Amino acid sequence: MVRRYYFFFILITVFFSLFIAVPVFAVLDPSEVEEIKQDAPLHIQGEVTEDALLYNLNEKSNSPTQIRMMTLEIDKFLKQPIDLRLSKGDTLDVHYSYIPGWVQMAGPSKMDIMPGDRIEIYLEEGQSSWEPALSGSTVEHIHYVEKRTEHVPEPFTHWFQHKVEEYTGYFVLAGMSLVTMFMIMVIRKLVQFRKSEPTYH
Repeated sequence: MVRRYYFFFILITVFFSLFIAVPVFAVLDPSEVEEIKQDAPLHIQGEVTEDALLYNLNEKSNSPTQIRMMTLEIDKFLKQPIDLRLSKGDTLDVHYSYIPGWVQMAGPSKMDIMPGDRIEIYLEEGQSSWEPALSGSTVEHIHYVEKRTEHVPEPFTHWFQHKVEEYTGYFVLAGMSLVTMFMIMVIRKLVQFRKSEPTYH
């Protein structure tokens, strides 16, 4: 009988391990990203010399968004429109949407830019300036500055909520495991007690 409950305990453990909710976010098809890169009219390499806030697009604490401008000192042209009068060593302002790394989201990669980065970037013309063709999915780092900071720090309440959600499934699993182990101990004691009872003929 005890072995049967040991099997039950193992079954519950496996069940909760498989079905604990882990957020999975959809990623773009690599072939779609490559197609967008091929269609981008401007493809350059350069160093980020400046990065500045233009304005806040969304100031909600759980999903803030900023419009920022980075200034690129161009090292190399890999593709450019015929009418674009820029040369190696010139600077180019690029506007982009910034979403903090602590915000979970699906879709293209986020922009992750710091002064001192050297990047390869695919650009398209926006309403007022050049913009990444597909956010961070069309930016590749050649040199990545190690010391980085988030432009919008993560609020403590968001961090705490995320940690609670992250570990809730494990707390449930631990609780079920303890309950099952307690049941096994009680059953084992009952079985031992019954075996120790005197038998009368």
